[in-house]
Formats: sequence, structure tokens, C-alpha cells
Amino acid sequence: MLIAWLISLLTEIAKPKSNYDTNLKTLQLRSKDGFIFGIEVTQVISIAPKDAPKMISRVGSPMAEGKDIAENTEPIHGKSSKAVKYSSIKNLVSRVIEPMVGNYFRNSAQEYGALDFLGGRSEIQQGAIENIKAALTEYGVQAIGTFINEIDLPDELETELKRRKILIEQRKTYEEQTLTQQSHRELIEEQEKTKGQPALVQAQQNL
Repeated sequence: MLIAWLISLLTEIAKPKSNYDTNLKTLQLRSKDGFIFGIEVTQVISIAPKDAPKMISRVGSPMAEGKDIAENTEPIHGKSSKAVKYSSIKNLVSRVIEPMVGNYFRNSAQEYGALDFLGGRSEIQQGAIENIKAALTEYGVQAIGTFINEIDLPDELETELKRRKILIEQRKTYEEQTLTQQSHRELIEEQEKTKGQPALVQAQQNL
């Protein structure tokens, strides 16, 4: 049986204080062309019971029992509840996953311009999946998925992006109009040829 956790590196979503990822923040990256932008990432992990000792030995657990008991800040179905919180998982998140994911994306950003990073989102995400999965395996942790949720570009780049989209749409419209005009011209030429056919046939008959 696998135990799965979803670790979110973002600030926009309010998280219960009992969450393992409650202190994680949106990653701040610097692009190759010098722009600072934010990126929200979700990392999903699972740990098989047989791999738990390996993970604990790698990350450490300050509690002798390996777990803390924490009161949920939000009641479930109107009732307060207690959740078992493993300090080894807290260590895994803060000491391994956060720096691992952060470093990967920070290093990747330095190879792209900010707008190119946005355009290469799928490629970058796939690279993150492969690299982080391999790295977490060394800790006895299975990486289920690494997902880029949001890329928050600076305002000036958002403006430039909108300008580019407008130019693309204008070009697309121009090409469609040109194609329509060409089709219309060919239709008129065909109609003119058709009009001349009866006269040509009559002339041939007369001959």
C-alpha cells in the first residue's frame, strides 16, 4: 500500500497549518534575460511501507516515535479531529523536496528567456519529472508527478505577450482574407470561362 502526499510550492492557496507544505512559497526564478518571475509547482509523492525505513534513515526524524500529533485548524464535517504528522515527512519536504524542486527550476530558468520559458513549459515540466523522479528514488520516495501550475510573468512581459498574440491574430486574419480574395478571383475567372463556352460551341458548329 502506498501513502501519497501532494506538496504545493505556492502561496495563493490557503493551506491548513497542519499541512506538510504549509510553509512552502512560490518559487522565484531569474531568466536568462534577467527577468524575475514566479512559478507555482505541485509535486506528488508516495512512499511504500517497505521504503519508509530507507527514507527515514536518509532524512532523519527528531521525534523518537517518528511522529507528531497536530490538531487540525479546520474541522471536518463540523467536528474537530486530530491528524498524525510524521516529522520524517516534514524533514523530507523541507530538507529534500523543496530545495530539489527549487534548484531544478532555478537552474532551468537560467537557460531560457522568460517568454521562452513560458513557451517551453511542457518540455521543462517533462525534464523536471524525469530528474526529480530519479533523485527521489535515492530516498526511497516515488515521484508520482511534477506539475507547473502557474507562471507569473512581470507586467512588462505580460504586455509584450499580449502584443505578440494580437500580431499573430492580425496575421492570421490577413492570411484568411488573402485566401478568400484569391478564391473569389479564381471563381470569377472560372465563371468568365463558362460564359464563353456556348459561343465557342456555336462557332464550332457553324464551322
